[in-house]
Amino acid sequence: MNKNIFQAARILEQGGVICFPTETVYALAANALDSSAINRIYSLKGRDFNKPLAILAKSKLDVANMTITDDRFDKLYDNFSPGPISYILPKKETFILPGDSNYRLSSLAVRVPDHAIAMQILNEANCPVVATSANISGDEEATDENSVRSIFSGKVDLIVGGDKSKIGIASTIVDLCAEQIKILRVGSISEDEIIQAIKG
Repeated sequence: MNKNIFQAARILEQGGVICFPTETVYALAANALDSSAINRIYSLKGRDFNKPLAILAKSKLDVANMTITDDRFDKLYDNFSPGPISYILPKKETFILPGDSNYRLSSLAVRVPDHAIAMQILNEANCPVVATSANISGDEEATDENSVRSIFSGKVDLIVGGDKSKIGIASTIVDLCAEQIKILRVGSISEDEIIQAIKG
């Protein structure tokens, strides 16, 4: 195993904050069960504490263990995941998070990334991982290692380098909590593609 992958996983488990590449943009990530680590992410980004963070999941089963899924999710997942799509789904009561903004919500944003380094870290870490784009809130998302280092070098516990993000824009976000789906953000997957996948 790559030494950086092992180190990244241990840092996450111990409450640290790291950056690593995904296919959309670079991620700023922490242990989803560690409220201090989560608060560091908000502080580092200057992010509004009322904006919840997403969970990076390892698999479809991992998503199902945290949330309540349905046929629409199944269709979208089979078409687009792993990949640049995030799902907002009702959170299972058995999945307990600490006192960050996610704790107060009955829903959870989840994404399964399509990137080897990201997946290796998620699979190695013995904790759920919360993540957001590696940038200062309001600024352009970082899509390469040099950009991430210029923002967060010396401020996070580890930066795992990699290639430039293949897609380069944040994921499409689909809210599946109500009967009528809502597309909250359009990324590389279009609204038409979402609708056609659900109809199909």
